Amino acid sequence: MRFTMRHFLSPDDQLFFMHIPKTAGTSFTRVLESHFHRDDHFPAHNWKAAHQRPELCFDQYRLFTGHYLYTFSNELQRPVIVTILRDPVERALSHFEQLKRAGKASLLSKENMPVWSDRGRSPFATDWHDDISLSEYLNNPYLRFDAQNLQTRYLGNRRTMQELWERRGRIRRRTAPVKSVLPCALERLETMAFVGLVERFSESVDLLTYTFGWQPETSMPDYNRASKRLAQQDLSPDLLALLRSLNAGDIALYQHAETLFQRRLDAMRQDLLHLDYAQRYHAVKTDHLHLDMNGILPGTGWHPPDPDHPNLRWTGPTNEATLDLPLIRDTPMRLSFNILDVLAQDILDSFHVTVNGRPLELISQPRQAGGLVVSGEMTPDTLASPSPFTRISFHVNRTIRPSSILPDNLDDRPLGVALSAIEVTPVASNAP
Repeated sequence: MRFTMRHFLSPDDQLFFMHIPKTAGTSFTRVLESHFHRDDHFPAHNWKAAHQRPELCFDQYRLFTGHYLYTFSNELQRPVIVTILRDPVERALSHFEQLKRAGKASLLSKENMPVWSDRGRSPFATDWHDDISLSEYLNNPYLRFDAQNLQTRYLGNRRTMQELWERRGRIRRRTAPVKSVLPCALERLETMAFVGLVERFSESVDLLTYTFGWQPETSMPDYNRASKRLAQQDLSPDLLALLRSLNAGDIALYQHAETLFQRRLDAMRQDLLHLDYAQRYHAVKTDHLHLDMNGILPGTGWHPPDPDHPNLRWTGPTNEATLDLPLIRDTPMRLSFNILDVLAQDILDSFHVTVNGRPLELISQPRQAGGLVVSGEMTPDTLASPSPFTRISFHVNRTIRPSSILPDNLDDRPLGVALSAIEVTPVASNAP
């Protein structure tokens, strides 16, 4: 499955929120539900509830939320998967506090409470007491089951829902080694349409609404939050080390999720900045342009004018320099410019130009005073764009700092190519 930044849901898409316990899922679910008709909400929020209602047809619903493992998506025809993760230590502490608030009587009344596979009894019947300490809880391999790499197991489990149902309620002294499920969990995380973070909930909701093209949320829901609970700073070093050790897989998963989240958030911000720029761009369309290389160039990826070398501009520090020009688009136009300098032959060999992302065929010939004269014809199809401007991009394979190849040169700028005399004119005006 290939990830795309934006995902506008079609009527056949089925949004599946993989709600991992104690990850602000109740609040997140409320956001999702506001974007679907009530009749589209799948009414069962865990596999046991779904299994007990065989009359439910998955194909009739568009929103699925609940404590389902990733493999639940295999039951859906067109799943679009989202989830939200939490700092593993914070999640484990929150889970323990929830158990404490519930109390032993309440825990034992739950029909789906896991039991020891070798005794057929719930560890909450034999090992739990309402005054239990966090240390007792974490050192009991049965009680701590859902406080140990739970996020990795939700994402990386490969068993089908039917297999899990047949094994329901049974836990073993040893779970699958985290190293066996972590690679799968990491791979699945990358393919999800959306991944949020509890610690950055407001930004996560912003990214969610951007991803699906929904109206931005003006207020953040806040449900099922404990008023008071343990915090990491309250733990002894040994207990904190134990928690981290028990959740080594979740910590690796969460660190990857943080990187993924930031990358997507940065991409969203860049997209919104470009969109705002395009909406605010106002210039009279023209078929004649001569750019002043000593002035303000309408683009990015250019070094400032060089006082010692007037009338030229170096591209850099990135491998792409752009110009956003207000060009008429219904007639062929000619782009021409000079390449005056380059620091390596491979950079010159790699040089190419795109117009609105489309490659431009270039013709070059030696310039009498040195360098090259380069030109290319832009057709109306090449100039076509939904943006109010035509974006011309100059590309190279790399940049070079003169100081790295010339011992006595103190110029530390990453340089691509030096251009001058950039002009756009109608093709007809160049005819003999």
